[in-house]
Amino acid sequence: YSQVQSTVLEGISHLEMQQISIKRLDNCYALVITSDKHMIKIRDYFVNHKSDSEKHEER
Repeated sequence: YSQVQSTVLEGISHLEMQQISIKRLDNCYALVITSDKHMIKIRDYFVNHKSDSEKHEER
C-alpha cells in the first residue's frame, strides 16, 4: 500500500509541475447519468425491435 501511495503522490507532483489538472470535473457524474439514460433508450429500442421482428416472423 505505501509503495503505491508514494508512486501516486510522485505522479501527482509530476502532473502538477506540468500544469495538468488532476481534479475531477464538476459535471462528471452528470455525464455518467446521461450516458445511462442513453443506454436505457438503446436497450428499449432493441427490445422493441426484437419483439417487432418476432411478430413479423409469426405471420
